[in-house]
Amino acid sequence: MPPVRRALGAAAICRIFGVPPRLAVLLAVGTAVCGCTAVIAVAPAIRARNDETAFAITCVVLFGCIAMLTYPWLAAHFFLATPLYAGVFLGTAIHDTTQVIGAALIYSQQHAQPAALAAASVAKLLRNLSIVLIVPAAAWFARGQREASGESAAPGEKGARERLVPLFVLGFIFFVLLRTAGDALTRGSGLDAPWRTLTTAGQSASELFLICGMTAVGLSVSFTQMWRIGWRPLASGFAVAILVGATSLSLTLGIQHFAH
Repeated sequence: MPPVRRALGAAAICRIFGVPPRLAVLLAVGTAVCGCTAVIAVAPAIRARNDETAFAITCVVLFGCIAMLTYPWLAAHFFLATPLYAGVFLGTAIHDTTQVIGAALIYSQQHAQPAALAAASVAKLLRNLSIVLIVPAAAWFARGQREASGESAAPGEKGARERLVPLFVLGFIFFVLLRTAGDALTRGSGLDAPWRTLTTAGQSASELFLICGMTAVGLSVSFTQMWRIGWRPLASGFAVAILVGATSLSLTLGIQHFAH
């Protein structure tokens, strides 16, 4: 299920449940792309409130953790003989990158199939690349909503280009290109070991910064604020999680059938 279509499907479900537009966008991108990272990246672009951001992260963590613990057994039932498809299913059915890796580790260790971990990682990283398109699209949608309601521009916004293409997206593209070029240029040379050390340090730093960002969001929100949002967003988040898992399973089974 391509990330853009997944996001549109999630947005449609949120609309059925009557979820507010900004929260619907956060739930959609959190489901479609890379979980908490996508939520935190999109929230400033659409001017989401702190309680909306926290609620979307809560849905991603809650339903993603449930999937992380249950989907490896589902993958074993349907794809035990084909670890590649098991990995594809896990990589496309679970919300957050860390949850995908956790589920794939459970599966690969339980069934001694390390290929599943590699397949799940590649499938999830390909989903993550869609953030380059989805973040500007979400910002454009939010700008249209503000213009329709007559809301004024926020202080410090200098133009539509900055609003539609946040610095996060530009930084993401830059580091993707940097990592690709670095891997290609240092492979088989004396710079390979230092480059691996640098990329490992970068991965550790990114995990630390993500934890700091989510901690800051959590400290700025109370359960009282989240309770005011109501049960509908939670129900829509659950419905979206079920839809994503069922669609991923169906498509992976279909690919497996036609490939063999």
